[in-house]
Amino acid sequence: MSRILPRLTWIVICTVLIISSTSCSDEDAADLSASVAVDGVSVEVFGSTNLLPGSRLSIWGWNHAESARAGVRILAGLPMTAMVNSNGSYSVQLAAGSWPPGMTTIVVAFYPGSGQPHHVIERYGQAGHNLRGPKVREDSDGTRILDVSVDLVIGD
Repeated sequence: MSRILPRLTWIVICTVLIISSTSCSDEDAADLSASVAVDGVSVEVFGSTNLLPGSRLSIWGWNHAESARAGVRILAGLPMTAMVNSNGSYSVQLAAGSWPPGMTTIVVAFYPGSGQPHHVIERYGQAGHNLRGPKVREDSDGTRILDVSVDLVIGD
């Protein structure tokens, strides 16, 4: 019995440490929202995030019908970059005049590492290893990415 109790205590301590190091509270979860407003041939992409101010967001997209014919092709004029403001908001105007009509998906993504300011890389890590939350996914190279998408219809 005296040997079992220390081992049991060690197992409980290790389990608590593993759970606490891999879970995150809602406060720590990286979050990102996106909306679009279409005005003629202009599309405004805007939203909010709890990423550090100065974080750079990549905006890109594709047309569903065009992609079905020729594979996914990024729309003309994209990708664009939006900067996170001090209040967590961002916005960017896109010229959609040359985009084909139909269902279109716009993606807003935070890619940690290259292209990000030094303070952003320090916080989230070169490969995003400090990004946590339900909207964070792991890319094929192991980099953690935060992204959201919005669908809209271009043209009639």
